[in-house]
Amino acid sequence: MAIPAELFGAFEHSALVKLNFSYYVSDPLALRMGIILEGALVSEWVFARDLVFSGMATQVGWGAISVWPTINNLIAIQISGTEGRVLLRLSADILETFMGETCDRVKYGEEFNNLDIGITVARQCGLVT
Repeated sequence: MAIPAELFGAFEHSALVKLNFSYYVSDPLALRMGIILEGALVSEWVFARDLVFSGMATQVGWGAISVWPTINNLIAIQISGTEGRVLLRLSADILETFMGETCDRVKYGEEFNNLDIGITVARQCGLVT
């Protein structure tokens, strides 16, 4: 699902980007988020689905990614890497819709019932996408 967002930190001013969120039943613990700027994929991140669920209610952060609710019905996602840090702001309603769609595929809390460890290891090793 492509979600419009505002990016801060990489430019003097904010930039409008699209966040392409995807979720796979074969990797039920993870979400993928591609950052698309001017039609080109500039970065892709994989992080815990649980991080987004928790971050929609309160500020949480594990490792390089933090998520929290802000004013005006927005969700903030902060990504820190070796080259710096960016902040993304997106609609809480649209993100909630996407997260609901992930629950239609795998109920929250039942991810381990759908975990294919062989595919997960192969994906981590870059053998499959």
